[in-house]
Amino acid sequence: MVTPYCDGGELFDQVKGAGKFEEEQAKRVFGEILQGVEYIHSMDVAHRDLSLENVLVNQGGNIVMDFGMAMRVPNDEETIPLGRCGKPNYMAPEIAMNRDTLIATFSDIWSLGIVLFIMLSGIPPVEMAIPTDPRFAPLFFFIFRFLSHIFHFHSFILL
Repeated sequence: MVTPYCDGGELFDQVKGAGKFEEEQAKRVFGEILQGVEYIHSMDVAHRDLSLENVLVNQGGNIVMDFGMAMRVPNDEETIPLGRCGKPNYMAPEIAMNRDTLIATFSDIWSLGIVLFIMLSGIPPVEMAIPTDPRFAPLFFFIFRFLSHIFHFHSFILL
């Protein structure tokens, strides 16, 4: 695999340097990330480690990288997780809590929400998506209610 040279480094460093992104910048960058994730999902692949650290910046835009945790997920089927994967701040609840089965592409969607939150606020919303994190429960139920209307999530995601 050959990738372009990304002289802007990791998106994490860009956000850290700015403190946070203005809404217009975050919207543009997030749109580019969404395009990349939409493409890999259309190829039946879940990234499973989406984070600001795994997005590289160059003059042409932002590139999703580091597919070391990626897995094939035909037709968004439920899969048996292969243990925890990803960074704690970005990890979806079903991965953090070692669910028996999950839909890996849905876990990527959770991580995308965390990426957007950090770009806009400069801080992660949770340390880890588990019930013992006091910031997790209200966030989870807000996100679940909002996204369930859009993506028609099923009850297996509930804790």
